[in-house]
Amino acid sequence: HPMVLTTGYDQQFGISIGFAEEALKQIYDAPSLLFSGIHVHIGSQIKDPERYQKAMSECAEFLYKHRVAIQAEVVFDAGGGFFSPYAGDEVDHELKVYADAIHAGIQEHWQDVYRVMIEPGRALVNNPGIILYTAGALKDDRGEKPYILVDGGMSDNPRPALYGSEHKLFNISGGKNGEDMVHAVSGRHCESGDLLVKEAMLPSDTESGDILMSTSTGAYTFAMASNYNRVPKSGVVAVSSSGVVELVNRQSFQDTFINDI
Repeated sequence: HPMVLTTGYDQQFGISIGFAEEALKQIYDAPSLLFSGIHVHIGSQIKDPERYQKAMSECAEFLYKHRVAIQAEVVFDAGGGFFSPYAGDEVDHELKVYADAIHAGIQEHWQDVYRVMIEPGRALVNNPGIILYTAGALKDDRGEKPYILVDGGMSDNPRPALYGSEHKLFNISGGKNGEDMVHAVSGRHCESGDLLVKEAMLPSDTESGDILMSTSTGAYTFAMASNYNRVPKSGVVAVSSSGVVELVNRQSFQDTFINDI
């Protein structure tokens, strides 16, 4: 998706190879800095491990070319971007598959001792996270695809509006007797783009008040949450076999005005 690209010349991120040599010279001339390695972040939701191999091969080639400037333990930081499935039926590589590709790329040009760093974020926390919504109004004017309006939306999960992302939705409190059918599930905000799932398979007897569970929401949801339309942010709890721990208090409506003068 163009919104999660982080490499290439037409990007705000990083330093292109063309300027890396100048950056290296400035580091080498600075008495307070030690040059020890190179860091890249090639994007997000990367399914193909060979992209890491290619990127790290280029990094290793650059380091080998400038190895005389290295002043500390050699570090290759491959960043993050490891794929995390949302639909539930996508290929999900173990981190070892990415690690093998990273090492293979480095060793194409670097044979000495080195250390690898990675920055997995979404890959660790995404799938354990869920969001619970309460179904509100149901709209089925023409007997076609019914709409379910929920008590959240783009203020707690902006990913569908920003990236066209879709999360799985399940009715976990009602809808026990009806067959699954396609529903559109929209948020509470005054935006046509506040559509959480365009085609969610939910029981046909889903009713107002039912609890809907949105899966794979542990990353880039609460961290990107806002008070758009003065909607209070939800609370966050951690659930484990030993119990439930409240991590973030639920906001009140008054909390959304707390910094207003």
